Amino acid sequence: MSRPRLVLVGPGLANLQALARLGERAEVTLVSEGDHHTYSGMLPGVLVGQRDAEAASIDLAALCARSGARLEPSGAQRLDLEGRIVELRDGRRVPFDVLSVNIGAGQRGDGLPGVRQHAISLKPMFPASHLLLAAEGPLVIAGGGVAAVELALVLKHRTKAPTTLVTSADVLPRAGPALAAAALRELEQAGVTVLTQRRVVGAEPNTALLDDGSRLAFGTLVWATGPKAAAILRGSSAAVDEAGYLRVASTLQSTSHPAVFGAGDCVSIDHHEGLEKAGVFSIRQGPTLVENLTAALAGRPPSQRYEPTLRPLQLLNLGDGRALGTWHGHVFSGRAAFWLKEFIDRRWIRQYRAVERR
Repeated sequence: MSRPRLVLVGPGLANLQALARLGERAEVTLVSEGDHHTYSGMLPGVLVGQRDAEAASIDLAALCARSGARLEPSGAQRLDLEGRIVELRDGRRVPFDVLSVNIGAGQRGDGLPGVRQHAISLKPMFPASHLLLAAEGPLVIAGGGVAAVELALVLKHRTKAPTTLVTSADVLPRAGPALAAAALRELEQAGVTVLTQRRVVGAEPNTALLDDGSRLAFGTLVWATGPKAAAILRGSSAAVDEAGYLRVASTLQSTSHPAVFGAGDCVSIDHHEGLEKAGVFSIRQGPTLVENLTAALAGRPPSQRYEPTLRPLQLLNLGDGRALGTWHGHVFSGRAAFWLKEFIDRRWIRQYRAVERR
């Protein structure tokens, strides 16, 4: 008998867990834009020279080969959920019996005038990592979340160039006040200029345009703003929320299409709609996704439910051999925090370099 067809759209942190574990249960296809994936948690360390770029990169072709899966690196163009087809950017069509979407989110505001032409966007991550390694000052970072703060610090430490962080809200608006205040102190002590309640509304060659009419000269403009839903989801027939994120139940199953699952930044989970778009949640959704995909492939209803830890351990690379962390409301920093982050990141990525079928 032929095995059921599982298509994983996107090499997100939950889908990678499914890829590593379900090769013997299904005919697995991973659809990705490119054949490498950069683990975002390790990118700041790459940029500041704490490790080389290869250490933060996952070779998807090798991973698929070891997991008994097929890689389609041209990316997904359209999801035909009624016909159970993923249409690829190269025009080919991949049929599925069960689909899992873990594509992350786009960057809010990247369609503003001149941004795509003159800024380095964090998405997709793999080309962004190589472009950021060549960043030159002056530096302007658009955004105020964890990624923007880390990039401002590590790029400042590496280039020693004038660096400005521009955020439409405050620094780390989704964090607790103690962590946000600590991050702001670190930015100021590193010599990063912080402009809050301001927005970059466009870009010209070497010039960022702000909403108050002022202009900032840059050698490198980094676009690290908040998330926006991928257009491919709104263009499908799947149920989405008001912002365009795939609506899923706590089982990570689509609320409109039982054969479709989703995880990570691209989904809105019923009763947890305000959950932050962060990699830690995608990683922790992995076991639930694997369990419920296993059930769906066997023709059983999914039963495992994902309950997020609302105050997970969070660690920010400060670029100087220290990290800033928070856990259950307690804020701490230092070299020990950095080595804890290193241990967690290296342990996680190591399993996708030497995958054995389970």
